[in-house]
Amino acid sequence: MSAAAIITAPASTATDSLAQHRSYLLRFARRRVADAALAEDLVHDVLVAAVVGQESFAQRSSLRTWLVGILKHKIADVLRGPRPAVSLDAMLEDGADTPASTALVGEADPCVYAEHRQRLAWVQARLEALPAPLRHAFEMHVLWGHSAQEVCAALNISPANLWVRVHRVRKQLAAA
Repeated sequence: MSAAAIITAPASTATDSLAQHRSYLLRFARRRVADAALAEDLVHDVLVAAVVGQESFAQRSSLRTWLVGILKHKIADVLRGPRPAVSLDAMLEDGADTPASTALVGEADPCVYAEHRQRLAWVQARLEALPAPLRHAFEMHVLWGHSAQEVCAALNISPANLWVRVHRVRKQLAAA
C-alpha cells in the first residue's frame, strides 16, 4: 500500500499498514535502547503519533522512513531525559555495593565499576587540590545542589563571582 493510500484509507486499513512496519521499528529501537520494554513503548508511541499525525505526512519519503524518523526523535528524547540522581558520597564509601552506587555505573561488571570508582577518586583529588574559595563555591553549588542565592549568601560573594568560580573549576577539571 502506498503512502498516499494510507492517508486516504479508512482508519483500520491505515492502522494495518502501520502495523506491517512494527517489527522493523522494534528491531531498530532494540539496537539503540538496551531495555526491551522501553523499545516496545517507543514503537507504540511512534505508531500512535503516526496515526494521529497522518495529515502531516508530506509523502516526500517512504512511510517506513517517516516512521523511523519519528522513532529516532523519540529515542533522542529518552536519551536526553533526566538521569537519576546518585549520591557521590555513596560511591566513595569503601565496599559500597548499594543500588545507588551501581546506578551510576549502569552495569554489574566489576571492571566498569572499578573504572568509575577510579575516575571519581581522580575528580575528588583534583577538587581537593583547588584553592578553598573555588572548591567551596563549586562543591556547594554543583555537588551539593544549593541554589546560587544560598551559595552567594554563605560565601558572601556576588552571583557573577559565583559563576566565575564555578566556570574556573570546570575549566581546570577539563584541562586536567
